[in-house]
Amino acid sequence: MTLRPIVLVDASVHCYNLLEAATRGNVDKSLLPKWAYASWIMRLANPLQLRSAPDAMLVIVCDNKVNGCYWRHKHAQQWEIAYKGNRGPKPEEFEIIKSVLFSLADIWQYPEMEADDLIAEFRRLHVAAGSKRKVYISSIDYDLLQLVDQHFTHVTTGPWEPRVKGATETLDHIEKKHKIRLRSIQSFAQLKALKGDQGDNLPRGCDYSLVDLIEPPHKYTQNSSHDLACSWERYGEFAQLLETDKPNPFVPLRKSALNWLLKNNLPLASF
Repeated sequence: MTLRPIVLVDASVHCYNLLEAATRGNVDKSLLPKWAYASWIMRLANPLQLRSAPDAMLVIVCDNKVNGCYWRHKHAQQWEIAYKGNRGPKPEEFEIIKSVLFSLADIWQYPEMEADDLIAEFRRLHVAAGSKRKVYISSIDYDLLQLVDQHFTHVTTGPWEPRVKGATETLDHIEKKHKIRLRSIQSFAQLKALKGDQGDNLPRGCDYSLVDLIEPPHKYTQNSSHDLACSWERYGEFAQLLETDKPNPFVPLRKSALNWLLKNNLPLASF
């Protein structure tokens, strides 16, 4: 039996999408929790926001700071880099939207890891198992393009075309943006280290280990399958997702959520 594809949902990215929609639509703060509830159902019923969306199983992953830090904050200090030091605190509305998501769905997190790290770990599990199951990454995060292969497809939550990027589209996109044709997608992390990342406050020529999702520094991430299995009580469940096949629980709720939003003349949080 063929298993459904999996959609790995980058929770923080989708939280920002909903926050932007709420801001554009002037959603009153008193209505924000109810609006977010209906909007999350709409979003998670079709997290890729594609007209011909696949019948897929959801896996929602989220960043998890510890004392305000990810592991990269510590790792970057040896080069006197303030990782993501150019970002301010998240607004209260973001936290409201995030808390509604956590009340609705099972969220996968690991201390000091970003969503990127868990998505990369899932890909390592996929490769180790020799799985041929189709996986979609739903995120705006440019770093995740280095994980694209014949089984992993990146679907951006932003407006840029093409929204769906397999291996060929990813290499074409990198060439268009950076004026260089990479021999392999895995070389993208080296290119990013060379170019730097203003959004993450990483300077040009930063150390490769700060951007490499394929083989991150073991010392800080505990990111080998063995160490995660020893240190994360839910690792067994996470690994079993490769062989799990569940229907999307939000699809049957979509119509009622849409009706509520329309009835109350509230904005739809589409991409």
